Amino acid sequence: MVATNLGGWRTSEVATLTVGVPASILTQPTNQAVPAGQSASFVVQGAGTDPLAYQWRFNDNPIPGATTNSYTVLHAAAGSAGSYTLVLTNLYGSETSQVATLTILPQTNLTWIGLGGNANWSDKANWDPAGRGPGLGDTLIFPAGANRSENTTTSRAWF
Repeated sequence: MVATNLGGWRTSEVATLTVGVPASILTQPTNQAVPAGQSASFVVQGAGTDPLAYQWRFNDNPIPGATTNSYTVLHAAAGSAGSYTLVLTNLYGSETSQVATLTILPQTNLTWIGLGGNANWSDKANWDPAGRGPGLGDTLIFPAGANRSENTTTSRAWF
């Protein structure tokens, strides 16, 4: 810049203008529903001028050490169910994600009465499609080594 007056003129030093982009969340976390003992992952995609700071929250409380764009709940249990959000921050602003809810599915208990007697299945049962069952079109797949009556088959479908 050049400034002038009656006394003369003066040139300033070079000035740099930096335009920062506020932090923003491009991809929101999604709701998760998992059986007890399984893992659930939440992911966001953030944008803005670096550096970006991430902080995951559970029921509005910061989760210690959860400071990346993804967070995984290992071995989910009843106490893991609730609301998860992410606060994304940089020098120019912050944005909080939408709430993603983690639901813990109840343990499946099935009693199948067949020719060989009763076979009670709980956490040894695997369902297809995963996370559902018993319901119309679902299949119960007995894991290898499961205790079942000798007249049962390795799977049973509901139609």
